[in-house]
Amino acid sequence: MEAIGALLDGITYITDWIGNGLYTFMVESYALLVEYLTLASLTTTLWAMSFGWDVAKAILENFGLSELLNDAWSYLDSKAASLLIYLNVPEAINMLTTAFVTKFTMRFIPFA
Repeated sequence: MEAIGALLDGITYITDWIGNGLYTFMVESYALLVEYLTLASLTTTLWAMSFGWDVAKAILENFGLSELLNDAWSYLDSKAASLLIYLNVPEAINMLTTAFVTKFTMRFIPFA
């Protein structure tokens, strides 16, 4: 009798696992897969941004944009230059050009 009871308990355990445990296992496995893929995507994006920034910096250095801006800045009179410096226009121009070149280089990086 004990063997039949143990066999029935084993069969009940297997059917319960197939009915409920398999679903729970699949949900947890899929959640873990999504977690790892999201982490891999974020890691790849951060690497691509770092790489894009390095390429953009090299392009800006080779292009000589800062020298052109300094030459153009030297042609302004002192009042206009001081007002623009007070309004942080040079930093804004620097941020905009850097963002533009970085965005341009990011177009050539797949999956970024």
